[in-house]
Formats: sequence, structure tokens, C-alpha cells
Amino acid sequence: MDARLRAALERAAKVSGRPLRAEIEERLRASFDDELKGNRRNPLPDRFGGNENYALALMVGDLVRHVEDVANGVALDRSAATLRWFDDPYTALQVKRGIAELLDIWCAKGDPVPQKDLGFWKSRADQLGSAIALGAADQIFGADPNGVPLDKLNHDGSWTAYSDTMKRSAHIRLLLGPIVDRVKRGY
Repeated sequence: MDARLRAALERAAKVSGRPLRAEIEERLRASFDDELKGNRRNPLPDRFGGNENYALALMVGDLVRHVEDVANGVALDRSAATLRWFDDPYTALQVKRGIAELLDIWCAKGDPVPQKDLGFWKSRADQLGSAIALGAADQIFGADPNGVPLDKLNHDGSWTAYSDTMKRSAHIRLLLGPIVDRVKRGY
């Protein structure tokens, strides 16, 4: 097996919390899932909640990379980038402004009034996005820094199934690494 492929699989196994063999098997199975269902479409947008959310994630990723490149005076050599959005206040501010501009361009226009009954969230309708973002940050801060929890059968015969949100929070924490601890201290 190619050394770069093996290293990538080992990183993916660490992130997912699976043994290397299980990671390889899962990726191989996933590569056939759509084909076996007679469907060849890209499943990645579904993980983002649909094509539009996936497109937004791609736009934000491109924007961040471009802002970092310009802030670093880097045209093509990404290895020279040292001023990252999570380390440099100026770069972070420009990324925030760019994301706000992207959202302003692509989001719905009009009176921002809830179109549905928000139930529990009704009293916080004006701060809904902020409250959800803070809740997500709390989940990431509280996630296991050693990897993604796996569903498991307990000694007493009961089953512990972790929610997709808990698994995703642990995955994000692992991807962010030491940034989480630094941000958590100032949070």
C-alpha cells in the first residue's frame, strides 16, 4: 500500500475512532453504497444538509484560504502561510467580514420574522443563531479529545448509541486540536 494512502487511512481511523482495518472496510463499503443502490450521486452534500449548505461550506472554505493567502502575501505556496484565521486577529477579522458578506449576498432578503412556531426557542427568536452556535461550541469543548465515541454494547446488555451531533462534535474537536483548548480558556 502506498505510504501516503496508509498515512491518510491511519489519520481517518484516528478521527473516526475505528481500528485501521475497520476504517478501510467502512470506506470500501461506502464506495459501493450508492452504486449498489443504483445511484451514482455524490453523498457528500447530504452530510452538510443538502447541496446549498455544501456549496456554502465550499464558498467559506475558499474564502478563508484566499484571505489567509492575501494576509500572508502568498500567491501559490500554501506551505508559507503562517497567519491563519485562528492565530492572527487581523486575518480572523477579515474572514468574519468575508463570511458575513457571503451570507449577505446569498441569503434570503426581507423581514426576518420566524415563519414557524419556534417552541422552546420562541423567547430567543432574535438570538437563535447565536444560541445554537454557543451550544455547538459547548458540545465541542465537552467532547472527548481522544476521538469519536463509538456506539457500544455495555456490560449489562444495554446499548449506548451516541448521537450524530456528539460524534460530529468529537470529530470537530479532534480536527481543531489545540485550538479548542486555547479558545476554551478565553471563552
